[in-house]
Amino acid sequence: MRRIAMRQRMSRGVCGTILVVIGAMGGVGCADLLSLLASSDGTIVRIRLINDSVTQYVAPNLGVCPNGMASTPHYFVTPTPVIAPGREATYTTRQIAGADGSCSAAATDLEIGLCGWEHGASEAELTSVGTRFGGKIGFQFGCGDTVILRWSDAGGDDGTWTSEVEPAAGNDTPTADFQEL
Repeated sequence: MRRIAMRQRMSRGVCGTILVVIGAMGGVGCADLLSLLASSDGTIVRIRLINDSVTQYVAPNLGVCPNGMASTPHYFVTPTPVIAPGREATYTTRQIAGADGSCSAAATDLEIGLCGWEHGASEAELTSVGTRFGGKIGFQFGCGDTVILRWSDAGGDDGTWTSEVEPAAGNDTPTADFQEL
């Protein structure tokens, strides 16, 4: 009986220590903590969607295609995020595609892309754009990388997307930018 009580106190001590460390991190929320843990996972790709506009909202139709865009399945963020001016949203390939979002399973075929987007002066007044924008593993990004897709309302009526990649430790810099398809 004393052994069980001692184990329970030790367990509470460990849990308490973990909670104190998390609290000391400045009140990091669960979502932030999970995002931090996911960013160190070399089997996923982290995707940051950034709206660089100061006046326009953008709603990107972000998808992950584990077998490439020409083959099914295709997974999309549901519901489509509507990103306010100057804001961003972050996802991982695993959040979007579950186990199919693992780089190690898709190896050479995994693609990330936008199958169109919407934009406008408010969330209620969005104009649809059918243009696709994407990239393929091994060329535009690698496993463990962070892909940054930025939308700007400059450069045309429908705005423009650009890409950047923060390579994971040990990964080479991508050989190409994301491109319109």
